[in-house]
This record gives sequence, structure tokens and C-alpha cells, in this order.
Amino acid sequence: MQLETLDLSNNQMKFLPEHVDKLFKLQQLLLGNNQISSIPSSACHLPFLQTLSAHHNLLDHGWVTVEQDLFPSLVSLDLSFNAFGEIPLSLCECSALQELNLSHNQLSYLREELPLKKWTNLLILDLSHNQLVKFGPQAAR
Repeated sequence: MQLETLDLSNNQMKFLPEHVDKLFKLQQLLLGNNQISSIPSSACHLPFLQTLSAHHNLLDHGWVTVEQDLFPSLVSLDLSFNAFGEIPLSLCECSALQELNLSHNQLSYLREELPLKKWTNLLILDLSHNQLVKFGPQAAR
């Protein structure tokens, strides 16, 4: 299938079907305003996926089922309005990221071992409307 954009926003989905990996050419996956609590491993390895918008869901630290080779081409990731209490280390595997939105979650600190330096292409990091009280010096190195 040649589908490049799949918009499943504003539904009542609780999970994304495992067979999403059949959408090999997918570049945009829009999942906002659902009840999704995790992204299946099949979606994490889509080779051309550049945009993942999963705002207003139920995602937290267990949001993906894999930790390696995560979203190899992902440029824009919107995880705002979810239930993240900390930034998952798995996000550091998304080395192509240019924009990451984690606003309106429940972040209270940035872990010191979070290697933000892996995000060499990151231009926008939105952490607004959280409960941050500490921004670790290690994170910025």
C-alpha cells in the first residue's frame, strides 16, 4: 500500500493494530485525541515515518514496547497531554528528532542520565505546562 498519511485522530481507539507495519511508506501517523496507552513495536520501525502525533492519549513511560532502533526517521513527535512523569530514555534513540513536544504532562524533573546530546538535530523541545522543579546539568551536556 502506498499510504503516506494515516489520520486516526479524534476517535475512541485504545490501541493501534499490530499490522500497521504493512504501511511501509507511511510518513505521518496522527493518533491524537484517543485512549491509546502504548504504541506497538510494529509502528516503531516504520522506515519513512517522519511525524507521529499522539497528543491527548494515555501514554506514559511504557509507551513503546521496544527500546532499540526506535523511529529511525522521526523528525516530529507530539506526546503532549499524556501521562508522562519523566522523559523516557527510549526517546533518546530517536536521533533524527527536530521537534519534541512533551507539554502538558506530569514531568517534575529531567533525569540526570538523560543524554540530550544524542538529539543533535533537535530544534524545539517543548516542556511547558509540566511540574518541573529541576533541570539537571547533566541533561544539557
